[in-house]
Amino acid sequence: FLIEQAGADVNATDLLEGRSVLDWACYVGSVEVVKRLLKAGATVYRSRGDQWTALEAATRFKHVEVVRVLEARLAWLRQGLEAGCES
Repeated sequence: FLIEQAGADVNATDLLEGRSVLDWACYVGSVEVVKRLLKAGATVYRSRGDQWTALEAATRFKHVEVVRVLEARLAWLRQGLEAGCES
């Protein structure tokens, strides 16, 4: 996988639309690519103005397994944030 081998920026965006690799993987419903990108540190929380987030794209195109993966990552992140607030 190029990102892991070459140390590519998992959050880089394309010049035309400003979408990340995670965004594109969610648009097309590629569960394995989404999992690998998240493992490599792709950012789930991204705001791009009037464009959909990765989760919104996966939901809109009915990529149920991708939605589950993203929701699990978001829950894990929230849990970590809440634990950090308690200390």
